[in-house]
Amino acid sequence: MKRRFSLPIAVIVLSLVLLLTTAAFAFASSEAAEVSTEPKSAIDTVLESPIMPNLGEFIPMLLAVLLLVWAMNKYVWPPIMKALDEREEKIEGS
Repeated sequence: MKRRFSLPIAVIVLSLVLLLTTAAFAFASSEAAEVSTEPKSAIDTVLESPIMPNLGEFIPMLLAVLLLVWAMNKYVWPPIMKALDEREEKIEGS
């Protein structure tokens, strides 16, 4: 029985899901800070949260991770999977 390791695909899917779910908050327009007495909306509160990434850093990091996953999927995983398949065949043959 041969199994294929699908971690790179899972990482890509997870990255896209995270990007799509945070896009509404990340690209929401933010106006200059004004002193007002009205309560803040949920989007403003999320954008001011310390855990919300800065778009200037988030998008390049996301692209770098996707590029890394692509490179690993193309150049790193095939030799590893080939070696594991050869090892499996050698074990089954002995």
